[in-house]
Amino acid sequence: MKLRPYQIDAVDSIGGTSSNVIIKMPTGSGKTLVAFEFCLRRLAKNHRPAGKHNKAALFLVPTKDLVSQQASAAQRWLGGTYNVEQYCGGLRCPRAGFDILVSTP
Repeated sequence: MKLRPYQIDAVDSIGGTSSNVIIKMPTGSGKTLVAFEFCLRRLAKNHRPAGKHNKAALFLVPTKDLVSQQASAAQRWLGGTYNVEQYCGGLRCPRAGFDILVSTP
């Protein structure tokens, strides 16, 4: 899977910020891939060796069903390089050590 030019532009425009970011794009335009690519770039830039504290990304989704779906999609996009965990009602909260947490609010 490959980003479209407007998605690359979106990632590039937020890539240098250290602030929180909200992405507003139409349905079906690939916001999820933009978010995953942003996470990938940020994690690659800030990743530390195992055992050291890493910054993590919180990826919120509105329903429990989407938690596992988006966690799987994140893992595919990240190529297995980073640890993606899931959390929602009924699941035990994962311990530290994940790079991305996909969760319901």
